[in-house]
Amino acid sequence: MTTSSKAKAPGAYGLVKLSGLGRLAESLGQESCGLFVEEFVDRLNAVLRPVDKLVKIATDKYCIVLHGVADRNHIELAVANLLREF
Repeated sequence: MTTSSKAKAPGAYGLVKLSGLGRLAESLGQESCGLFVEEFVDRLNAVLRPVDKLVKIATDKYCIVLHGVADRNHIELAVANLLREF
């Protein structure tokens, strides 16, 4: 858990890596692979609260930034919600 320097509110972040995108692109094509990634991003954003952010840091890597988390239990609940989506 970390604290935002701007608002002094606790926050947390997590990294998500999509493995196998190269194999997916080879078997289904670049367009289908792109659609898969778009759907993945849309589904994650649908679960995140408006104050949370999903940041693309590479083709297959994303950072999830949770703002205003109260404690470890809050983080675990947020992660459980994300995992339930998939």
